Amino acid sequence: MLTRAENDLREVERDIRSTKEELRSLEVELSAARLGNEQVGTQGNPAQTLLSLKAELARLSSIYKETHPDIKRLKRTIESMENTAASAESGVSPTDAPTRLAVSRIQARIASDNARLISLAQQREMLQSKISENEGAMIKTPKVEQGLDVLTRDRDAAQRKYEELRNKQINAQMAQNLESENKSERFTLLEPPVLPEKPFQPNRIKIFMVGLFLSIASSGGAIMALESIDKRIRGSDALTHVLGYQPLVVIPYIPIKEEGERRERQRKLAIKIAVGVGIAAVVALHFLYMPLDAMIMKILARL
Repeated sequence: MLTRAENDLREVERDIRSTKEELRSLEVELSAARLGNEQVGTQGNPAQTLLSLKAELARLSSIYKETHPDIKRLKRTIESMENTAASAESGVSPTDAPTRLAVSRIQARIASDNARLISLAQQREMLQSKISENEGAMIKTPKVEQGLDVLTRDRDAAQRKYEELRNKQINAQMAQNLESENKSERFTLLEPPVLPEKPFQPNRIKIFMVGLFLSIASSGGAIMALESIDKRIRGSDALTHVLGYQPLVVIPYIPIKEEGERRERQRKLAIKIAVGVGIAAVVALHFLYMPLDAMIMKILARL
């Protein structure tokens, strides 16, 4: 808006200058027309006036260019006076009606230009006041923005306070309704539950150690019990102990091919059974105790 007003003001100033120049030219032309009219009315000699106008034209030509309005009007006036002088010399008596008409036209144009100057001056004052108003608004803009920031912060603080009070009101109404219905104990939470970081019981390490000890003791006891019950004689030493003397010859055990194949089949079957039991244990552990990915992550976290 300020730039537009400044551009308009420059245009108005330019119009005022051009109008003033046109007024000066019209005044010169009016003076020349009035002078010619007086000389024609008094039957005076127009040669002196023509010389003065030519002198004025020469002076203005040394200052302005040929396209200047004053120079153009002086040239037209000089040409008109020369035509009038030629008519007078030829015996034709010129009348002053055309000259009076030209004077009236020039006066009307002068009045129009004066009115235009007044309008342009008013428009210039209006534009200057508008420019001053815009400049004042530009100066006040930072202060207005600071005030807007303060109002925005106050509004946000009031909004937060309102929301807080609104929530308290809703909670109070809910508590009142629950108290009236004797159901408030259902929604009372003194302390939120905390998940345990490790199992409290049973003590898995103790169970593992007791199971290991019992497995070793039970296996040893079972072997001793089987040995005490079994009456078979194994080895030459046991035979010597029973008979009281050593045998003459000890024949070693000679395995046959069928026994080797049967032993190999038993070994493969035992491997398959062990693999199946391991897979079943892993599947049972995954579905019954804890997912395998969670267990692996837990073990890695502990490590």
